Amino acid sequence: MQKIMQHKLNNLIEQLSQGLVQREDVIKTALLTLIAGENLLLIGPPGTAKSLLARRISEALIEDTTPNSHLFFEYLLTKFSTPEEIFGSLSLTELKKDNFHRKTAGYLPTAQVGFLDEIFKASSSILNTLLTILNERRFHNGTQVENVQLQTLIGASNELPNEQSELSALYDRFLLRKYVGYVDSSNLNQLFDLPPKAEIAKADKLTTDELIKLRQQAQSVQFPDELRQAIEQIWAKHKDTFKEDSDEYLSDRRFIKLLHILRISAVTNGRDKVDFSDVLLLKDALWNNANNAEKVMELVKAVLQQFDKAITLDGKNNNNSKTKKMPPKKTNPTKNTPAPEGSVIKGLKGSGTENDPFLIENVLHLCRLTEEKIGKQGYYFKQTTDIDCSKLTTWHAIDFVGHYDGGDFCITYQNRPTISVMESRAGKKQEERYFLFNSTHNTTIKNLKISYFKLIKECNNTIIFNCNVFKSYYGSFFIENINNSDIKYCHSHDFIFAQNVTNSTLQYCQSFTFFILDIVKNSHILDCFIDIQSNNLHSDKYYGGIASQLLDNSIIERVFIKGDLTMEYFNTFSSLIYNCDNSIIKNCALGNIKVNQRHCANIAYKIENATLTNNIILDYNASFSGYKDGTRISQAQFTQYYLENRLDWDFDTVWQWDDKENIPILRPMPDNFCNKKIEIKLADNQESLLAHQLKHNIWL
Repeated sequence: MQKIMQHKLNNLIEQLSQGLVQREDVIKTALLTLIAGENLLLIGPPGTAKSLLARRISEALIEDTTPNSHLFFEYLLTKFSTPEEIFGSLSLTELKKDNFHRKTAGYLPTAQVGFLDEIFKASSSILNTLLTILNERRFHNGTQVENVQLQTLIGASNELPNEQSELSALYDRFLLRKYVGYVDSSNLNQLFDLPPKAEIAKADKLTTDELIKLRQQAQSVQFPDELRQAIEQIWAKHKDTFKEDSDEYLSDRRFIKLLHILRISAVTNGRDKVDFSDVLLLKDALWNNANNAEKVMELVKAVLQQFDKAITLDGKNNNNSKTKKMPPKKTNPTKNTPAPEGSVIKGLKGSGTENDPFLIENVLHLCRLTEEKIGKQGYYFKQTTDIDCSKLTTWHAIDFVGHYDGGDFCITYQNRPTISVMESRAGKKQEERYFLFNSTHNTTIKNLKISYFKLIKECNNTIIFNCNVFKSYYGSFFIENINNSDIKYCHSHDFIFAQNVTNSTLQYCQSFTFFILDIVKNSHILDCFIDIQSNNLHSDKYYGGIASQLLDNSIIERVFIKGDLTMEYFNTFSSLIYNCDNSIIKNCALGNIKVNQRHCANIAYKIENATLTNNIILDYNASFSGYKDGTRISQAQFTQYYLENRLDWDFDTVWQWDDKENIPILRPMPDNFCNKKIEIKLADNQESLLAHQLKHNIWL
């Protein structure tokens, strides 16, 4: 039954839109409003087909057979319009009996669809009568209160009643508002050959019984917890954003009615639960001043993106997709629902929401994250001071799902020597590694410093920025394995940045050891600074300054690398990449690189189906025979001017020139970086949850 209704509605939208240009979105909104039994306001200049749209919507209904009922009523209001023109003339027969009664047949109270043009120009007597018709579908006819047949009233106006308080009650009765402008110049050519208006097939028209049934079904539609959280956040952010704007307000009546229309959207899409795509409909309901419509759209989108994640698609049928834990498209990824405002976990201050995070004030608070009910629920945490974990004889690494803001404070563990990765591979016993986080999923970690800790063992579907690791014995990893993640403005001092990287982006990062020890697959490394200082390499493995192997459509660009290494056999080392297969290296610069006191520089040793473009090497580096390299330039040429104009490096916002060392270095993270949208890379078989839901919502 649900699929039949969806098919009918899709046919209706297509037929109603035929012969109109750039009006499908308005048609969808008007039809949804009709089904919900609510009212729509069309705002726009004259000559934009507002009245035509209203008439067209009335054709979606089969005329009710109730006596005195009729399909459509329309009227152009002026300040001289009288109630008789809208609600019907007075009955002379009833007047003779001293009864005030209107003959409503053929007028608005007996119409299924009404259209009132220039509605805000009507007299107060008309507007006051309209209030109960719009909100309660009731008409006060003398001493009698009559139920009206109206399914929807579409109002139209060239201007809005801003700063006219006497009209605010009427304006609030229009649940959805749409701006209807002139056809874009790029679409004017379609007006030359407009197809004729479609005759709506009777089978596709909606009956009154179908409308009643859909509204009844909508009553049982549920709001999942994360949807409730999203709507509450939108409401709160709206009030905060427009607290100084007297035009913008949100009534409790509007809140209740909007929940109803979201349920209608869900049920007409064949669902028994509201999803995030339905919530996007709020963009047409939360503004009074048209100048604020764009702000409302951005506000709604920003909140929804906090709840976005990736889904894994099963085969070619997107409707059978399964949710996979992934971060959202900005710096607030989540799978599980953050605690509602005001919720409490005993022993922690805050409520775990973005605006009121749980406060991590000491080592005992930090250890609470090992509890699944706390550390894996998508909560927000904020560290408020440096934390010393050195007195803990045992550390249980955290499996984390949520958002951790270190507040630019440090977490320190034991000052204990470790066996290096290279020594372990050479047969020496590997000491237990101390990772702060064992694994992360759907997580944001930012503004955190760690000492004698390793950050993450398995980093999955995570966004990390402005994190530093320092003070360790060489040979461990900052993050061991990085998968489907986005790392920005992170620094690794004594740790190798990572062992393996897959489907990820590393940008504006800095390392004072090797960057990626082993393999980079289907990833992007750009605008990074690497200074390798090592005397602990062994000959059982091939090494590259950035990675040993660059595979599967990976890209390295605008990376500067220098170093001073001691190696047992230096034919195992290539300055940038040892093996480059089916990948791209471009616009990189190799500075002074020494291996066993001998200068060397090579972009890659082995190249297969790869592209090396516009890379430079300082000419005092003597590359080994057979190594692939880039363009050699002299020390005199190696300047900001060269990098900026020949290699397209950004010295305004990303890089700066160190005159003392005569090398490029990264600029600090911008102050406003935390507020920027950060998008994460999706795997080939994945799609954004919100994008997927929007694709399958007939109203969007």
